[in-house]
Amino acid sequence: MLKNKLLLMLTVATTILANASVVIAQAPDGATCEEKLISYLQWKETPATEWSLQLNTKNGGNLQYIGAAHSDDTAHAQFRNIRQAWEAQKPTIAFFEGPDRGTASSEAETIKKFGESGYVRYLAKAAGIKTQSLEPSPQDEVN
Repeated sequence: MLKNKLLLMLTVATTILANASVVIAQAPDGATCEEKLISYLQWKETPATEWSLQLNTKNGGNLQYIGAAHSDDTAHAQFRNIRQAWEAQKPTIAFFEGPDRGTASSEAETIKKFGESGYVRYLAKAAGIKTQSLEPSPQDEVN
């Protein structure tokens, strides 16, 4: 069961999950995680498409998924939203899209150089928590 508090940070382009094992978690509408998964072949974007999701377990664990656009604009509202979610969630691990390209010495520099995934790594580093890419390493992708 999901016991940790997870912040899952991915961009819009990678929000479709084709296969997943069953997770005993429920969204605010009562649907299970498995019930919310659709195949890529069945998916179509609509004006009602939601890119963020919050799942909670009965034992207090939760996962917050934040859909984001690729941006290096420090004034983009998503960075304020990510920080607010981070502070409210107090995650124990953070997932991100793409390879770990590191962080810079400040929030602004990290956003300018590494975008939204770098910003999540920056927040995690400052909080002293583990990060993990949800994608295979670039080397594993070509092998």
